[in-house]
Amino acid sequence: MVYETKTTSAPARLRTQLRRSSKLQRATSIFVPSSLLLTALLLMMILRPLALTEVVEIPADNVIVRPFGDPEVALARIEEENFTSIDNLDRLSRDAELNPLQRLVYRYAPLILSTPGDFPREDDTFIGVYYLISETVGEEITVTTIQYFYFSTDESGGTLIRERLALFGDPIDRELIYRVTIIDNEVASSYFQAPRHRLTPYQFSEDIRPVFEIASANHNFRPVLAQELELRQDYLLLAALPQHELRADPAHDPDFIALAAEEAIEQYGVNLSEYIYVEFQNPVRDGPVTISVQIERRWYYLHDSIAGLTRPGYNQVGIHVGFAPPSTRIDKIWLVAYTTNPVDLEVISIYIYPRINIQA
Repeated sequence: MVYETKTTSAPARLRTQLRRSSKLQRATSIFVPSSLLLTALLLMMILRPLALTEVVEIPADNVIVRPFGDPEVALARIEEENFTSIDNLDRLSRDAELNPLQRLVYRYAPLILSTPGDFPREDDTFIGVYYLISETVGEEITVTTIQYFYFSTDESGGTLIRERLALFGDPIDRELIYRVTIIDNEVASSYFQAPRHRLTPYQFSEDIRPVFEIASANHNFRPVLAQELELRQDYLLLAALPQHELRADPAHDPDFIALAAEEAIEQYGVNLSEYIYVEFQNPVRDGPVTISVQIERRWYYLHDSIAGLTRPGYNQVGIHVGFAPPSTRIDKIWLVAYTTNPVDLEVISIYIYPRINIQA
């Protein structure tokens, strides 16, 4: 029997060895120790936040002390200045001496249905109704939008007072009641703020002034129909006299703040004097910001109360320090923004309140 054999020439064997060597080298070149990968990952985790962080130092030498007003004066002013009668609202809406926009504000001002009892109440005090108005005049039409807001010294539900102080810099609650849009003196649309802050269409009727009742512990609303008013006997109909929010500025009114401070310390043990307040225009739209304050070489952080602010535009925050800080002992104030863009910060004011001791 004859066997046929195959032989491999030297060049062929050399090529085979080279191919095997090349594969071995490639396999060796892609092997990376796991410790090196972990180190690289940790380095990226450290460097990325630093690359996304902008720190702005706010001058701490312009802190002002805002005085508290008088809670009793606040209660008297609420009754005398912020509430009226339905007949007077109707009269003002027809007063030819007022400008047309002001007449519209009175014409569509809402009424608030409440249970009978003492007014103002001793907690969550209803301060009043405040409005914002805008008008767009075209060649053929005029569009006017009025927003009515409910202001109170506190809210029984919703955001807790310590978090609300961090987020908004005061305990006063501001909630939209309803918004109405008028085109050439005719109501085109209207919406009210229902529970869970849902903006809900409101079936507007020219035959009855809008009536709303608080429908949640955090001051959201429900509309009250005329038929319900005919059937119910146990109610109080409050006719608030709308005030322009920007001109009146109820959230910074010394008397209203004093009333809110009194309620906060009596009900929650929260003292408004133990905060530093910062008002600023937040230019960051793509990330959170937070503020830190150094007093006598010790830092106090806004992010101890909330993770950070994400609202662009106007903000007011309160940083809790646990005591009434003298303005001369504030060393540094830093704003830290997590963003890829440069921060052009506008600070409106930095303020504190004097030590407050309110007897229960």
